[in-house]
Amino acid sequence: MKVRSVGVIIVISSLLLTGCYGQKNIQDLTYVIAFGIDYDQTKEEMIIKALALDFTNVAKQEGAKPIPPPPEWIGQGKGKTVEEAIAKLYENSQPDLYLQHVKAIIITENAITHKFKEINESLARSNFFRFSVFMFSTTASLDDIFKTKALFFYPQTFAVYVKPRKEEGESNMLSPKSYREFLSEYFEPVGATYLPSLGIYNNSWVQDNEKYPLVQINGAHFFENQNYQGHLPLNEIMGIRWENQEKKKKTYIIEDPAHKRTVVRVTTSHLTIHTVNPTKPAFKLRVKGTAEILENVNNLSEKEIKKKIEKLIGEEIKKTYGKGLEINSDILRLGTNWFRFYNEDYLKFTRKHPGNDYLNKDSLQNIKVTINIRTSDNYKSKTHSNVYDTKSIYEK
Repeated sequence: MKVRSVGVIIVISSLLLTGCYGQKNIQDLTYVIAFGIDYDQTKEEMIIKALALDFTNVAKQEGAKPIPPPPEWIGQGKGKTVEEAIAKLYENSQPDLYLQHVKAIIITENAITHKFKEINESLARSNFFRFSVFMFSTTASLDDIFKTKALFFYPQTFAVYVKPRKEEGESNMLSPKSYREFLSEYFEPVGATYLPSLGIYNNSWVQDNEKYPLVQINGAHFFENQNYQGHLPLNEIMGIRWENQEKKKKTYIIEDPAHKRTVVRVTTSHLTIHTVNPTKPAFKLRVKGTAEILENVNNLSEKEIKKKIEKLIGEEIKKTYGKGLEINSDILRLGTNWFRFYNEDYLKFTRKHPGNDYLNKDSLQNIKVTINIRTSDNYKSKTHSNVYDTKSIYEK
């Protein structure tokens, strides 16, 4: 009797178990890895571009037969809103779209200038995208960005907007921002945030005597107090890397009149903002980093190298601050500590001085840079340099 009861329970339980019925196979879905958002000012339409993944060419095949370059699959939808444009794209897609693997959203400068607040609200409400997606901007064509492959004709899954964080070597000067990170700074009343901007360049690699284009970060579009402030190219805001919490590496070249060079790689370490006078915006910066001497043709002492590098970095940060003033933006986020730790003084000042341009050329009063030289190439070049005559940084 007990055996029969157990059998009945097993049969009923098996009927209640859910199986894989209704689940779709990988080849039955269109996997989108990147989204682009543009705006047609003439027609007043939002334009959505979707970059889809072709699984047939992503994995390497075993065998001698070469794999052809993977094709670009770019979908497009148009509508008065972002949601409507995505809905149109859904209607015209077969197999069905799958958006849970979207890694990046790229917004054109035209869309940022005219419709960014609406776009931001749509993305925040949407259940299509995760808040961990990387956010980028561009002044180029979205089609050109999506059609440009990574090195060796690798698919766009290796592009900088899908895998923006480098594991070693030189770092991107601008840290990638997830949508979550961007929003946390976007809604702050002081301090700027940015979207790294993308461009297409062919100045580094050649394939069969032809220049090979790659997508690279070329600057940033800045926002402050939920307003778009403007775009600045990367070579004018190199000092912003010290504001980022993520450690970054950059190679500096020290030249002398004879055109000899000393090459030093500097890694960012720490930046401290000191509020000098809480009653008005006045700040001092303290910057710390480490350096490796990669080449020392000039046979400079470590003391000389340290002095020259600290001067270069100080000028770099000062230039970045000045470029921020040109677009009325606190791109080094100096005002964040003032707002958080001296909020009463901040409120008194902003009541008397309405507007968001609380900084001027005298607000950044001092920049102190301290670079510690960690290693050098002296042990490799002791046969042709006066290394024994140079004083160590560890000597007092």
